[in-house]
Amino acid sequence: MKRLITFVCLVFVSGLCYASDSGGKPAELIVPAKVHVNEAIQGDVEFTWDEDQPLVLDTWSMKGGCLFGSMTVYEASGHEVPGVYPMSLPLLPDGKRTVRKGETVRMHLYTMGYTVIPGTGRYYAVAQFSGSMTSEYTVRFTTRKRWFEAIR
Repeated sequence: MKRLITFVCLVFVSGLCYASDSGGKPAELIVPAKVHVNEAIQGDVEFTWDEDQPLVLDTWSMKGGCLFGSMTVYEASGHEVPGVYPMSLPLLPDGKRTVRKGETVRMHLYTMGYTVIPGTGRYYAVAQFSGSMTSEYTVRFTTRKRWFEAIR
């Protein structure tokens, strides 16, 4: 019984730590205010670095010098719109960008998949990406909800 209680406490505390850390540093997602139905949505991300230690971002020049991450689209009701993930080989970064304290960065966000907007209405998207301050410390970024309208 004592082991069971210890296990439950560890899972609960671990869950709290994960939940409090799952958001990451803030960033903005930039998507068009209006997107056509059956069109794949793409976006840029923007953030200002506020740490003393520089941040190193892996970049992909074959996609226009962009960051790699993920973007999830939701209906206004909160239901996730399924993404499409075509078979392809994962890209390897071919560049780096160092960001210093106080610098604002805006770059295109490349994702392995995409979301096709199924119908008219209001939707929102949330994106995540990461960079590193050292080889052991990865910095995750999560954007706030970015609302847009799907039109015909």
